[in-house]
Amino acid sequence: MLVHTWIPALAMVLGTLVAADAGAESDSAVPVVVTLLGPSSVRVRVSEGRAMPCNASESRLLIDGKFDPGEVLRAASIDDCVCVQQTYEPFTESDWSEPRLVCRAMNCEKLKSDWRCKPAPDPTIRIDVASKRPE
Repeated sequence: MLVHTWIPALAMVLGTLVAADAGAESDSAVPVVVTLLGPSSVRVRVSEGRAMPCNASESRLLIDGKFDPGEVLRAASIDDCVCVQQTYEPFTESDWSEPRLVCRAMNCEKLKSDWRCKPAPDPTIRIDVASKRPE
């Protein structure tokens, strides 16, 4: 009778471990590259996920600070999209942009009346930051 009691428990533990391994294999880090174009230093905030603003309590900050022109910042995200905010000159400490989502590139094709998209071969999320507000 003792054997019948622990077999279902063992099966449940092994099933949980297999499911955890399968999930871990499907999660891969997505590189994030931020290039500061200048001409002035600005503050940049990049967070993982889709919560806005980028410093929301649900967000996990990847990059947050003031950076100089020409700097290239690198981070990694487990999400396909990141939230980005930056400041603009002449008020580089306080003139924050609206938050925006920047996602990894996708290759999409139309199949009959539907679109099918899959991640592009290069998973990198690339973000260019200029210190002058776009007109």
